[in-house]
Amino acid sequence: MYVYTAIVIFLAVAGTTHSKWAQNIGSAMSLRQAQKPDILYETESQYCYIAVRQMSKQPDERLFMEDNLESHSKIIMDRVRDLRLFYTQVYSAVTQRAINRKEKLCTLTIGGGGYVFPRYIQEMWPGSQVDVVEIDPAVTEAAIQAFGLPRDTSIHTINLDGRNYVDELLEKKHRGKQIPQYDFVYMDAFSNMSVPFQLVTRQFNEKIYEIMAADGVYLINSVDMLNSGKFAGNLVNTLERTFPHIYLIKKRSRNDLPDNFIIIASKKVIDLSNLKTEETMANNSLWVLDSNDIGELGNKADAITLDDDYAPVENLLAPAVRQLSTLIIADKYIKQAGELNSEGRWEKAVNKYRMVIQICPVFSTKALYSISQILADHGKSAEAADALRLVLADNDLQASKYTLAMLHYNLGIILNKIGNAEEASRNFDDAITLLRAELAEKGDSAQTYLHLGQVYSATGNTKDANLCFEKTEQLQESKPK
Repeated sequence: MYVYTAIVIFLAVAGTTHSKWAQNIGSAMSLRQAQKPDILYETESQYCYIAVRQMSKQPDERLFMEDNLESHSKIIMDRVRDLRLFYTQVYSAVTQRAINRKEKLCTLTIGGGGYVFPRYIQEMWPGSQVDVVEIDPAVTEAAIQAFGLPRDTSIHTINLDGRNYVDELLEKKHRGKQIPQYDFVYMDAFSNMSVPFQLVTRQFNEKIYEIMAADGVYLINSVDMLNSGKFAGNLVNTLERTFPHIYLIKKRSRNDLPDNFIIIASKKVIDLSNLKTEETMANNSLWVLDSNDIGELGNKADAITLDDDYAPVENLLAPAVRQLSTLIIADKYIKQAGELNSEGRWEKAVNKYRMVIQICPVFSTKALYSISQILADHGKSAEAADALRLVLADNDLQASKYTLAMLHYNLGIILNKIGNAEEASRNFDDAITLLRAELAEKGDSAQTYLHLGQVYSATGNTKDANLCFEKTEQLQESKPK
């Protein structure tokens, strides 16, 4: 009995303890998953699993994950101003528009994560008061250990639920004590799977309003799908009960994909015309919804006001969560298909891509394009052409002119191989038109001129092809060394 008890205790230690020796033994005995080499830090707190993964070494880009949510925080170490995620870029752009010539800010961020944006505020506006409410001390420790947050940072962290912290501030205010008046409040406590209901209600919004400066701005990062929009719509409906000015920003993307909805609730008017971020500057995909768009979104949501007594956030998020679950499965299949193809089992890879199309039509374009490449590589040109035709026939296909041009070019090459010269010529013409339009919109690009030359070569137009290749060389030579 004693021996048996000792073995059980040893196995439990090897399977669960954070010590390095226990992790090594536990992994060797298959009691725990072996740590991946790109995982720089991981721990299990009372709230969630936390990990920091290295995306690349040059530059040193890292990903902060909570419960494997890979879009939580990204950073390039020692480049605090280089914001990597769309919502942080929008937070930055809106802050700079609404700052009203202030040299120092007083900000509150609810949800610390990797502390990327609080550090950005600290870097851009030195001397600012930067407060962070993070319920989980282990999250803050992970940011210190592996995400570049200095242990002696001047950022003030409060380990409380965001609602509790705001309540404590207001209790002090009502007792006549001085409290911060925040210029900006940034909500970063929501994920695409989970939203603390107590942070979205009318009562909470009223409390946020009370701790803000006279020209204060409240920014919320949420996730939803435009074609359902029940969560984002009701969030807007509820904020309109408290704040006089509401704005909503997102990317222009498919309506059936979960995406970031950045909602701005302000005490003052903010000019958001011609707003740009680094991520959307190249293709003008940032969308500031107008009042009609916001009204339509609110109508989809059935005009519910989220209240402390009624805030069914799980039900409102259900369509987005279901779609997200499907996307995760489809992405897993796509990775498996890539591995099968690299192993030479291309027929099984094609079947796996076809499974993706069946379970997740959103990924059909990506899957069909991969199928066409595999089939073309193995002499199945007619089937490859059919797959590319389906890609180009997709009414929901949202691609740049450059990407569409490459699709037409690839289809033209395949059609030439099977002797369909007339259809091939039409696709080459479409590719030329699109590449010319790309150059007219975005200026000279060596890559675009190179591919334009290749298309001209495929049509037999060597004169224009050579001109494009010469232009490509000139642009490459003019690049700074």
